Amino acid sequence: MPDLSIVMLTVGGESCEFFQQALATLEEHTTTDYELIVVVNDDCPRAAALAEAYGADKVLRSAELRGFGEGMNTGFDAVSPEAKYIVCTNDDVLFTPDWDTLLIDCLDMYHATDPNRPKAGMVGPLTNYCGGFQMVHSPQLNPTNVAEHSKLWAAKNALKWDAVAFLSGFCFMMSREFFDERLEQDGFIFDEEWFPVGGAEDNDLCVRAMRAGWSTVICAPCFIYHYGSVTLRRIAPDSLTGVRNLKRLYQKWEPKEEQILGALFRVKLTREYQVPWFLDSLRNAATFVDRFYILDDQSPAELWPTDEIEEICGAKLARYERRTHKKLEGQDRQDLYRWACEDGCDWAISIDADEVFEDKFDRAYAERLMRVPHPAISGYSFHWYHFWNSDQYWRADGVWGQMGGGCRMYRCLSGFRVPNEAFHVGNAPAFPEGSIALTSVRIKHYGNMTAEERQRKYEFYQRTDNEKNARLIGNDDYSHIIDETGMQLMPWQEDNGISLVTIMRNEEARLHNFFPQFWAFADEIVICDTGSEDASIEIAEMWGCRVIEREWNDDFAAPRNAAVKMARHEWILHLDIDESSSETRMIRREIERPIAYAYGFYVRNRLPNGRVWNQDAIRLFRNDPRIRYYRWVHETVTDSLREHNLQILRSECVIDHAGFLSDPEKLKRKLKMYFRIGLRQLAHSPLDAATNYNLAMHFLESGDRAVAEGMLQKAIALDSEF
Repeated sequence: MPDLSIVMLTVGGESCEFFQQALATLEEHTTTDYELIVVVNDDCPRAAALAEAYGADKVLRSAELRGFGEGMNTGFDAVSPEAKYIVCTNDDVLFTPDWDTLLIDCLDMYHATDPNRPKAGMVGPLTNYCGGFQMVHSPQLNPTNVAEHSKLWAAKNALKWDAVAFLSGFCFMMSREFFDERLEQDGFIFDEEWFPVGGAEDNDLCVRAMRAGWSTVICAPCFIYHYGSVTLRRIAPDSLTGVRNLKRLYQKWEPKEEQILGALFRVKLTREYQVPWFLDSLRNAATFVDRFYILDDQSPAELWPTDEIEEICGAKLARYERRTHKKLEGQDRQDLYRWACEDGCDWAISIDADEVFEDKFDRAYAERLMRVPHPAISGYSFHWYHFWNSDQYWRADGVWGQMGGGCRMYRCLSGFRVPNEAFHVGNAPAFPEGSIALTSVRIKHYGNMTAEERQRKYEFYQRTDNEKNARLIGNDDYSHIIDETGMQLMPWQEDNGISLVTIMRNEEARLHNFFPQFWAFADEIVICDTGSEDASIEIAEMWGCRVIEREWNDDFAAPRNAAVKMARHEWILHLDIDESSSETRMIRREIERPIAYAYGFYVRNRLPNGRVWNQDAIRLFRNDPRIRYYRWVHETVTDSLREHNLQILRSECVIDHAGFLSDPEKLKRKLKMYFRIGLRQLAHSPLDAATNYNLAMHFLESGDRAVAEGMLQKAIALDSEF
């Protein structure tokens, strides 16, 4: 009997070219005994004939396939009970050598090689075309060389298995245990009721896997070529490639109104001066948590403040335990997490006894994070500020200025465990990539405030940590704890929040990437909509954004200024919906500098030909009424900053702009509009250097080099910076 069951959906097409290639490469490169189940439309006799010609064990004909999930579920119903592994695959893929054994090894060995990780329920390959983490850019790759390419990829990435929050449904393998559990608990693999056409049913399956305590894993040694969106386009040509179903994903997983947050405290008091820190930490946490779980690691009885703990925590004290025997830190933190899970907490927040959250992090702020619209987001990381010699100043130089607080707040999911190493285990279970969102919330850390405490920590760690890991401690050894060479202390500013401000029109497709990346980092998002006719406003409001509407009047500055006026926090962060950045952590530190009024960012404009056009732009500035946008197109706040002689510093953050990668016709219309508004701006302000420069770039792009050179010379004459 077959160990492997492969379910493939095809809706044919005129030539069935992609389907035939998939069948041929499957036959050529699969070494495991398998059964092939093909689901095909009744009106595709050629597809059915091809499936039979290539030895399909079961060809299931459907009178009318309404969607991807329905078709795949039909195939899953026919899977042999003896099959140990089940593959879901599109018909527009090219299988490669050893693809099956590489995925099977990943499923079988992922948990065994690291018991801290949940078992793998689903594993997927890397590919050239898909959403999420599996896509890799390789310009030289094509259908003719992918087989050889995959061998090199397998050798390069041997045993590289990475848990992620999302696996694309184009091709993945499930373990039998996971497959049966989903059918028993959910009644289906893909939820065709919520996602009847196609798109987001794979997101939903990954969420259900994670909530049930399974890992979804990228098997990096395996590479499968994907032509891309062929199946879905045939089923639903107007479905915006399934993006619209992400709104249904939010609706299905809408968080419940009442969320229970448990505070996890692992405490070890060794000095009397640590006791007030601990009590302050409890008082701070009492303002935003529902329950306290406290585990004392052998603190002396004379230091343990039992009465004060009970007074501060009151009825919220769910459980606390004083241990008289030593356990590893990871075991202690896992016990705390287990208690919260067993008690029915929805979320947990790990707090050390020498930490206090900044004032803005109150119950309302915590509830906002717990009610995140995207169900894959399962944890939050914060920023750690180390106070030095005083509770008014924090250390900003070197390692100290870059040290993050890590993931501290996360869902209570009983299948996940806190890592159990001896040192620096972190405070959170090993959640997958893509499930942790970065906030701008700061944690005040008092544990290094006194010279005595720093010396004690230095001696302890230097003596007992025999495997000093620079990635974990920020240095090759622990000398940075007592080394004050080049020390820079910064004053603490309590109110220092960020308003993300942007404009949009018909951005439904892009919002689903934009919000998961930036929503948690901003204290608020303010959007000025200029006439959306799709679901943009509805989606923005689902994410809790403040949306104002303005009629479009060929003026980009006006809606930006309207949004800025609505912002409530100390700093304005300007990001467009078609932009991304992996470096927002730097922004939190940069806005602490009291002399700065604005920051210039490098913007990488990605072009269709693979090249990058770098641009300099002010994207972060103080919420000051003197700072406003100017010009109807290519608008900027630079003029207002210069007018008032406000200091502009350089940010280390880089923004990636994907707007030039849009549909060619859409991009053409956009550039034509920019050119039209630019000409009107030139007529209004002929002596404006920036307007002359921007129009010169348009003429240069259109091939009118002579006009472009003339306008560039004029811009330089008007302002030497151009």
